[in-house]
Amino acid sequence: MKGEGLMPMKTKSILYKKIIDYIMEEISSGRLAPHQKMPTEMELMEQFQVSRVTVIKALSELTNRGIIYRVQGKGSFVDDFQEARKRELRVISLIVPFYAHESNRFDESEIIRGIEKYLRDTPYFLTIHFTEQSSELENQTIRKCLNERVDGIILYPSVDSDNIALLSELMLEKYPIVILDNFLFGLPLTCVQTNNKKGGQLATAHLIERGFDPIYFVSDHKIQLVSTRNRYFGYCTAIKEAKRSIFDGSYIVLDKYEGRANDNIHITYEENKDLFYNIINDLCRKHPDERIGIFAAHDGIALSFLQAAIDLDIPIPSRIGIIGFDDIEDGVRSAIPLSTVKQNFFEIGRTSAETVVNLIEDNESSGAVIDVDVELVQRQST
Repeated sequence: MKGEGLMPMKTKSILYKKIIDYIMEEISSGRLAPHQKMPTEMELMEQFQVSRVTVIKALSELTNRGIIYRVQGKGSFVDDFQEARKRELRVISLIVPFYAHESNRFDESEIIRGIEKYLRDTPYFLTIHFTEQSSELENQTIRKCLNERVDGIILYPSVDSDNIALLSELMLEKYPIVILDNFLFGLPLTCVQTNNKKGGQLATAHLIERGFDPIYFVSDHKIQLVSTRNRYFGYCTAIKEAKRSIFDGSYIVLDKYEGRANDNIHITYEENKDLFYNIINDLCRKHPDERIGIFAAHDGIALSFLQAAIDLDIPIPSRIGIIGFDDIEDGVRSAIPLSTVKQNFFEIGRTSAETVVNLIEDNESSGAVIDVDVELVQRQST
């Protein structure tokens, strides 16, 4: 709902739990009986004045606990606990680097939706664990899952993950684990990821086609992330295919610009306006007569440059063209809608679930890297 976007994150977390508490009370009181149809997502959205993402998250947790079950095209129903206890409980754990209160993350909700879509017709339940971008908490969570003898793990690693010893052990034991988004440490673990190189090529080729020259690649940190590295490689490939040169200074690292030493994972616009103003002014002084292209490693950076250009009255896209990567909702709602490369998070989730089930049932670790396709989305920023 419109009002939810203005609420603090803790309030969203309370609302998500309030929905769960309400449904549990309805079941325990007998007002909702086994196999009785639950209120619809729309009814719960209206009752609690929350977004669909928050409702889905609450229903997903109830499904994972075996409290309710879903029937495609019909809705959610109360499970029969006596019947549920008789079933063999098989569990796949999803470990993500986010915070539990980030219920409005589009990527997280779509990945979960894709996993649940595939698991719906299997005997497996899904549990979800949050590691808050902590490598230590990630290690503890993996070990807890192993101690609880879950059948398989889907791991979305934290940015600073350094659990190479633990993951090497799992690989050698052929434990069923699928890595999302980040092919870690060069280990031959099965990985499902966005085709980042293709996305980088599409974004850069689009800027070339639109007549921007020079074109800069910008990330908020060094290319320590495999996803960022592959997007940059796609950028370089498109530049070479257009018979252009990759010139010195064409790769801008925000946390190192002007001698900065900032270890933030993401540099936000509100706290760093001067940084974005300085970069745009520097580029305009350096290229007074050219149309400058900026390919940002993710939409957050792209939107920061877009807002900085608007603040500085620099025409978009006649003077500067900006394209991002991800296709987040803020890019669509921006004063100048953002061109971007769209990731298919639903398919990433669905493919990861299919892959980990295959690993469990075949008792083999393939070490394959599975690329999920991307799509160029052109809007007014280019």
